[in-house]
Amino acid sequence: MSFRKNTIRNIFQLGGFTYAGEALSFLASMILARLLLPEEYGMVAMIMVLTNFALILSGVGIASDIVRSNYGYTYIKSMSNLSMYIGISLFLLVFALAYPLSLFYENPDLTLPTMFIASQFIFKAIVIVQYSLLMKQQRFVLLGKIELSTTILSLILMILMAYLGFSYWSLIIPVIISDIYKYFMYYSFTKISIRVYPVKYSIVAFRHAKSIIGSILGTRIISYWARNLDNILIGKNFGEAPLGIYNRGYRFLDLSRKLFESLFGTVLYPNLQKLKDEEGDVFGEYLFFVGVICLLSFPIAAILILIPQILVRILWGPNWLEVASYLPYFGLFILSQVNTSNAETLFKIFRKDLLLFITGLYYTAVMVVAIVAGSFFSALAIAQLLALAHILLLLPGIVFYAFGREMKMGYKTLAALYVPRILLLTGIFLTEYLNFRPVTFWLMLVYLSHLLFVMRRHLLRMKKLIRERLKKMSKS
Repeated sequence: MSFRKNTIRNIFQLGGFTYAGEALSFLASMILARLLLPEEYGMVAMIMVLTNFALILSGVGIASDIVRSNYGYTYIKSMSNLSMYIGISLFLLVFALAYPLSLFYENPDLTLPTMFIASQFIFKAIVIVQYSLLMKQQRFVLLGKIELSTTILSLILMILMAYLGFSYWSLIIPVIISDIYKYFMYYSFTKISIRVYPVKYSIVAFRHAKSIIGSILGTRIISYWARNLDNILIGKNFGEAPLGIYNRGYRFLDLSRKLFESLFGTVLYPNLQKLKDEEGDVFGEYLFFVGVICLLSFPIAAILILIPQILVRILWGPNWLEVASYLPYFGLFILSQVNTSNAETLFKIFRKDLLLFITGLYYTAVMVVAIVAGSFFSALAIAQLLALAHILLLLPGIVFYAFGREMKMGYKTLAALYVPRILLLTGIFLTEYLNFRPVTFWLMLVYLSHLLFVMRRHLLRMKKLIRERLKKMSKS
């Protein structure tokens, strides 16, 4: 089976469950937005700045090394033990920082929920290893089923608790319960459990994976604070309600990452690794799937840019109308970031650990400057400067430095693909900022036409593969 055909098949297998889960999450958000206030979402967003940071440290690099290594089951158990120790350490760390966090935001109500949510790290640490093992085995249907059932359980509990008046606790308690559920589901298929082995097992595992752990850890720590400094400054300077409004708009960035970048990345990593081992055209296939992701994400970005007020009224009601002013800039953010989607996958496959760290450092520096500059004016200014920085600095930097100079992907090919996109995205930003909405529409149309022109040959091939897949599914 060809690389593209196999990859598309795997994406179909995992994607159906992922899209179903996100569709349910979106419907649930419409209900929750009418049961909870922006202030209550803002409370949780303040807590998540700390807990999400701890989350990126949980199992960092371990998952990637499991996928790319050829070691046996003893090594997997050693990794599981190492991950468990990391999870326990993170639990203790977040628990201890709960009170200082409440002092920073001058909100004593943050202490107890932060302590409570710290317990998730013990189970998440083991789940990461279980998930990675199943991903290495390419059991995408099973992964999709477990993730979908976990999402359904969590959403049902959130809506029920919000309806019963549990306030922001309805966004916290279901997360803990769903993590415990997910742990037992994965255990039934992997037999990887919370179990203490001799410390020497963890030491050996760390030595094997220390290179990728160090690179990814450094990159994620740096990029995390670049992505979440806005939450800290908005929460500190402007309060819970503006933070809740900002995060409601930012959710579309997370949605785009889950629906396209994370989904494709989950499948691409093991498949591209296999293609590299077979000495195939890794760069060509990567650029093809980046083009697919750009096309698939375009409708979401177009809605955010062209009809934000209508979207907000339909989805969340009058309490959230302020979100509409943020959405066009988050839409531009999406259009820009998907153009380098899953670049980390390439760096890991070719063991460019230093390049991974350098690009992460560059990303952080640009984002921090944009966020700090915007925080002197308003939360909306932060969204505007983030979008502009991504278009003018991050996208060209990653493409022409990381892809062109370091990965040797060919400057002519990259220029033909990316220069028109950078110019068009800059034009869309200017027309939106200056409120020239009719011009924005035409520039969006030109941008879509460019994507379709670049992908025209591939789209015909992909259409044939999809038809073949749908025929097999209908017969079965």
